[in-house]
Amino acid sequence: ATMLRNLDATSFHRVWLDIEDNPSPGCSWTDQHDEDNCAFITALASAVSTAGVPLGVYSSHHDWNRTVGNQCILPGELTPLWYAHYDRDPSTCTDFLPFGGWSRPFAKQYSDHSAMLDRMCGISPDTSITCG
Repeated sequence: ATMLRNLDATSFHRVWLDIEDNPSPGCSWTDQHDEDNCAFITALASAVSTAGVPLGVYSSHHDWNRTVGNQCILPGELTPLWYAHYDRDPSTCTDFLPFGGWSRPFAKQYSDHSAMLDRMCGISPDTSITCG
């Protein structure tokens, strides 16, 4: 809620919750129980929704299951999912494995930049496509 109060809601299109494991000491989702992590994510989603800001989730099948468990389903069927699968294939989203209540993704991040780094003048882009 504090973040949303400090942002100008007209200046952004959507708030994306990035659900990935963080290996830094004291920051890992796996230090907590799946149920507690799911409750926290659900509370974040509710705060964003209550503020009237569109919500999206960025995660992968692996990270979602590892951090909050596959039984964790966010309320609302319209929460778009941007999933990560670094297969370097920008042509398709057919590799999507359903998780967390999503049966279709909104977008796919197909590269985390490592192969493109030298070609991008030191810029490290993540590359994604929208799924149709």
